[in-house]
Amino acid sequence: MTDNNVLPEQEAICILSRRERRRIETRDRLFEAATRLLSERDFDSVTVEMITEAADVGKGTFFNYFANKEGIVAYYFEYTSQFIGKTFQQQMELLTQLQQNSASPEEIREAWDEICWKCLMDMVRQIAEFDSRSRRFARTLLALCQTNETVRKESLRVKEQMLESAVELMRLEQSLGLVRSDYSPDVIARFLRNVYFSTLTEWAQRDDDMNLVESLDINFVLARSAIRPTPQRSAAEHHGREDT
Repeated sequence: MTDNNVLPEQEAICILSRRERRRIETRDRLFEAATRLLSERDFDSVTVEMITEAADVGKGTFFNYFANKEGIVAYYFEYTSQFIGKTFQQQMELLTQLQQNSASPEEIREAWDEICWKCLMDMVRQIAEFDSRSRRFARTLLALCQTNETVRKESLRVKEQMLESAVELMRLEQSLGLVRSDYSPDVIARFLRNVYFSTLTEWAQRDDDMNLVESLDINFVLARSAIRPTPQRSAAEHHGREDT
């Protein structure tokens, strides 16, 4: 029975929307159940039956969303990819607003300097909050990135997306004089990306009370100071341009 005020096409869209929401909810329940189990157990000891039982769905339902356990881990990288893309788009929108509302290039430069780094660190912290749920889960991620072809490809794809976004940010930062220009945006972006993954790897390997997010905060403060232009660097760059 349909509402007399709702067109059949509109009702079909509503039904499709409800179905899609249910699909997303079921997929997310499976993902959450799997990551919770992988935070507590080794990868090989977690079965599809355990995941579906924890998610309170039928075993066959799992294969409507994921081909295998590795697909769960690959989905994590897909989720991260979407998050990075959304965050980068928001940063570009903020810059457009700054350009429209600021009175001078210097105001744009000062405002963007703080906004860009805050957005970058917010993104780093949010990704780290998930990665740091369990050292066991982080070790599983890192190991599968080396040993499983499906996970390795998804991991590389996300790392490349991270790199592309960081390169665009560094190129913009260089144009505003906020980042040293004696290295290319690609080199600086790779350096920042490696700061994250080297910190994550060190944290995953240790058994002490090292806090991943706090360690990233410290390491990125050091990284930021390393990529900042200094009078000495600016002078050297200026002389280098004169010599060419």
